[in-house]
Amino acid sequence: MKNKLFLLASFAALTISISANTNTNELEKFNSAKSTISFTENKGQISDQNYNPRPDVLFSGETNGLTFHIRKDGISYQTSRVDSWKQQDENLPEGMREEGKTDSVPDQMTIYRTDINWLGFNKDYTIESGEAKAGFNNYYLPSCPEGAMNVKSYTDVTFKNLYTGVDVKWYEKNGELEYDFIVAPNTDYTKISWEIKGADRITIGENGQLIIETPLGNIEEQAPIAFQGETIVEAAWKIDGNKIGFQLGSYNENEVLIIDPVVRLWGTYYGGSRYEYESSCATDASGNVYLAGRTSSTTGIATTGAHQTTSGGSYDAFLVKFNSSGVRQWGTYYGGTASDLGHSCATDASGNVYLAGNTSSTTGIATTGAHQTRSGGSDDAFLVKFNSSGVRQWGTYYGGPRGDDGYSCATDASGNVYLAGRTFSTSRIPTTGAHQTTSGGGSDDAFLVKFNSSGVRQWGTYYGGTGAEVGHSCATDASGNVYLAGYTPSTTGIATTGAHQTTSGGGSNDAFLVKFDACPAVYSQDTITACYSYTWIDGVTYTLSDTTAKDTLVNAAGCDSIVSLFLTINNSTSAIDTITACYSYTWIDGVTYTSSDTTAKDTLVNAAGCDSI
Repeated sequence: MKNKLFLLASFAALTISISANTNTNELEKFNSAKSTISFTENKGQISDQNYNPRPDVLFSGETNGLTFHIRKDGISYQTSRVDSWKQQDENLPEGMREEGKTDSVPDQMTIYRTDINWLGFNKDYTIESGEAKAGFNNYYLPSCPEGAMNVKSYTDVTFKNLYTGVDVKWYEKNGELEYDFIVAPNTDYTKISWEIKGADRITIGENGQLIIETPLGNIEEQAPIAFQGETIVEAAWKIDGNKIGFQLGSYNENEVLIIDPVVRLWGTYYGGSRYEYESSCATDASGNVYLAGRTSSTTGIATTGAHQTTSGGSYDAFLVKFNSSGVRQWGTYYGGTASDLGHSCATDASGNVYLAGNTSSTTGIATTGAHQTRSGGSDDAFLVKFNSSGVRQWGTYYGGPRGDDGYSCATDASGNVYLAGRTFSTSRIPTTGAHQTTSGGGSDDAFLVKFNSSGVRQWGTYYGGTGAEVGHSCATDASGNVYLAGYTPSTTGIATTGAHQTTSGGGSNDAFLVKFDACPAVYSQDTITACYSYTWIDGVTYTLSDTTAKDTLVNAAGCDSIVSLFLTINNSTSAIDTITACYSYTWIDGVTYTSSDTTAKDTLVNAAGCDSI
């Protein structure tokens, strides 16, 4: 099996070209790959930019967009940035492009390396690998034309006795790259020292973190934590130019000491010259991260070619995408000429991203053919779907004639999306047969609504009692069930029988949590009048009126649709038309009779719609 080359670039910025030989999704994965951290041994597959082998590299790996190479005498951190883009090649072979895609692909990238070099360490240290991960890789590259075979990856790597009495262990914890210095009893920890090469500046942040500034952004190592068993030891970074060490408080020199920093890749501001408020962030399966909120700035938000590049009103919602390295991919305003607030964002398994909020704008929100194309009142909730490239797929208002706010959105494994919030409206919110089809009677109610991935509403419901409810958050589980959370002052209409807490706690408000089935049943009534008999959708032929029969179908949303039968059976009637006439008589059948007759019959329709003989 072939695998990707970890290119070890020079200290200076190196610009390389990447030909568009794969589709946009694959290139996006290249830029933002995120996977469980492992330590892959080097058997010749690692090379420099000229494909010369780098035997000094012992192990390599990736973490949240940062490539690291553990060398014999230190570690190298490698970051990258897309410098320019070009349109996707339309001449790519069938199956290597997506129909209708107009995305750009990376044309040039900058790769930058920062080196950590240990100072005064023992050259005869030993290496102890952790548990080997399942499988192996084989590489066939210019640096190893005969192949680097059976290359294993490990959960952790320990350098034993790197300094006399000091081991260093590299491992993953909570998705972060960590390393521990394990200091044996009666060992001088101040021998631990290294220099940093390739950094523009090295500083200590306000939270005690070590900040390594590079042309492609900052690499941060969080404030070190030192401990002996359950006892925390005061610890801080010590900087002397580009030389780094530790400074510790008092500790028991007769016990083992652990010094534990964490490597963090990046952190960023986002905003223009006025006000920004962050409300939500979400990640996708490729490690990209989305930030949503509202802004009053007219610059610093949108990227060239974004869905909406200029501010529309006093406040606009915004949505921005970063790759796992913290490099902005795109950013957009979202809103009309009034005030628009972004409250929540969520991604689905296909890499699409949803933005939810509320708006007082009458334009700039809904797409043609959306569930609700016009504003319903003074304020409406809104929900909009973008693909991973920032192209809007659909957008809709959601609300009635009064005020409605969308506070949260969530997706499930089938690509459905849920919107939760609060509403002052008494119409346009619930669907027929919903859990709660009418307002609870308070000033406002929580609401929850489900759309499919195309923006077609599946169902919607109020949730609340006689007080004022607010739905603040929604979430889904692996089974597709959906949860709504919020707060309420109501003492009824909230809890179910046997719930954890069935009565209000007595305060002005209580939190609430409710679970809805992934496919709540929709109820309807089939009212039918027939003569003599009727065969219903359940296949039964009824000869008498019936109001008890029910049948379960699957509706357009794939959920149960329970239909009740209200059937009225009418029967035929008969009557005798007794007539006495002179000479002749023309009857209702159109026949003129010239002699007495008792055999003729005619069929009419009676008042019940059945035969009258």
